[in-house]
Amino acid sequence: AFLSEYYSAVQRALAGSDARLVKFIGDAILIVLPSSDPHRAIAALRELKNALDAFLSISRYESRLRVKAHVGQIAAGPVGTGELERFDVCGVAVNQAALLPDGEWVLSDALQERLKSNSDATSNGKP
Repeated sequence: AFLSEYYSAVQRALAGSDARLVKFIGDAILIVLPSSDPHRAIAALRELKNALDAFLSISRYESRLRVKAHVGQIAAGPVGTGELERFDVCGVAVNQAALLPDGEWVLSDALQERLKSNSDATSNGKP
């Protein structure tokens, strides 16, 4: 029952964002977001974290969502056949994200650089 409520809380928190929920792995979540606007992607992850931390607190679980975020090239699309067909992602960037160090809010060096580059381009009047 708890995981069903948890999954629903995730789906509500992501509604209206550009996030694509790939899959749940127990209480872990694999989400992809467009890298074209990394600040918007980070904002969606912050909303998700805030919503799930509140949900966990209300549910009396002494836990918080840990976010590991990375940017990189992936292969994405439908895999499997028949009833088992589903959207999935794979690639080195997915593995690198999974191997980021533990922490409550961990952004890879590549993502931090993308955020900085995006901010620099915007402040210089570039799109």
